[in-house]
Amino acid sequence: MKIPNHFLLISIIILTSCTSKVSFNDPSCPKIDIAQVKPKLTDAENIRSCDMAAEREVADQSLVAWRLALAHQEAPAMKILTGLEEKYPKMTTIDFMIGQVEEYCGKNGEAVKYYKKSVKNCEFNSLHLFKLANSLLNNHKPKEAILYYRKLIEKTPKFAPAHLGLAKALLESKSIDTQTIKNELNQVLQIEPDNIEAKALLTQINQ
Repeated sequence: MKIPNHFLLISIIILTSCTSKVSFNDPSCPKIDIAQVKPKLTDAENIRSCDMAAEREVADQSLVAWRLALAHQEAPAMKILTGLEEKYPKMTTIDFMIGQVEEYCGKNGEAVKYYKKSVKNCEFNSLHLFKLANSLLNNHKPKEAILYYRKLIEKTPKFAPAHLGLAKALLESKSIDTQTIKNELNQVLQIEPDNIEAKALLTQINQ
């Protein structure tokens, strides 16, 4: 059984204030006011506590929504997520999850909108950048996808899927010479020598 911190603190104070020969009823032992001993949270700690509670709620409800989406129940899944979005409008995780659900349900245009929103509010999140770039590519917007793949590679240069995605976007855009595409695919193979997709694309380009 875990002992609450303030009780441990009381015990330490009693033991350090009185010798082992003094009983707890000994008048020479100072009386302990529990209200004074119990730690008080600062404003910052109270705010952090509320943030953690919100994060737990969003994580738990997002999981429920995702399971509904996997069961092809898009409407109730979106109802949960839009409710969370109204309650916590600044939490990028919710926008990202809405994008995930929309993408899974085949609504790439809507997915792009929410992925963009999540990246705008949290531009340093690599996963958000990757999902946005992929969604743009799947939505036949390779030139825009290229921008986000390159941003992602700047942040995580050893992330093979980003190089592969960039190669695909460059290939679809038809605006870059094939050597640049080959360079990206070779980067993939340096990181993942057995990457079948990269090998297949190199073979296709070399034909």
